[in-house]
Amino acid sequence: MARRLNKKQVLNLFSEMWLEVKKYNPHAKGDSAMKREMFNNFVDSLNKSGEVSDKQAFTWTNPF
Repeated sequence: MARRLNKKQVLNLFSEMWLEVKKYNPHAKGDSAMKREMFNNFVDSLNKSGEVSDKQAFTWTNPF
């Protein structure tokens, strides 16, 4: 079984990824819809890889 991440860990990983996105796409900085969508996709990918459970993926609110 893959290790399970908690929401704080996921937010930290996403924040690191978001910094890279902003570095290469300056239009991303003020695009909150893009950030929300990317977070949803990020959590979905972690769920598909088993790093977060179905319950985590379906019950976590999007902080963005």
